[in-house]
Amino acid sequence: MANDWILNLDQAKDLLGLPQTSTINDPRLQLLLSAVTARIEEYLGRALFSDTHTKKFVGGNSKLFLRNYPIGSITSIADPASNTIAATEYILFEELGILQHRSIWPRALDTDGYLARWTITYVAGLYADAAALPVRYNGAASYLISDMWNRPESQVRSVGQGRDIGTDYFKNAEIMPPEVAALIGGDVTMF
Repeated sequence: MANDWILNLDQAKDLLGLPQTSTINDPRLQLLLSAVTARIEEYLGRALFSDTHTKKFVGGNSKLFLRNYPIGSITSIADPASNTIAATEYILFEELGILQHRSIWPRALDTDGYLARWTITYVAGLYADAAALPVRYNGAASYLISDMWNRPESQVRSVGQGRDIGTDYFKNAEIMPPEVAALIGGDVTMF
């Protein structure tokens, strides 16, 4: 996800009341924009932006679960020995990110005939780019950016481990503020 953020840098500066001409906060803002987009994607269980992805797998079972979905297309499935798997050999469940072989995925081989891994190259994501996102995502990202900017400690919670010992943990991406969950909740993947 190369700079595919829900909000862009200028929008984040406007939201936070920062001058557009100043670049002093840009590195922190870029990290926050990436973190917010990733957090929302984790919560949704889906890739927001259409992009090319790869996955390596060994074979030997019938189903393969791809991390990024919905799947737009499968570009190729090949092993290091240049063996390929034709589209007629599997069923694609685009919305679930599942490739199901018609029998069992064969084992991949390297050029010397030893076991290797298949490489699947595929295109996946809900929207072409940030301009195609429904406006509710801007609201969700705005809430999170504002919260993370104004209260960076809100993303960390301390858990005690005995007397005078504590550990800080980042909040789980699946735990979303109710305001954000209400905006994007309809798109959450449920199994």
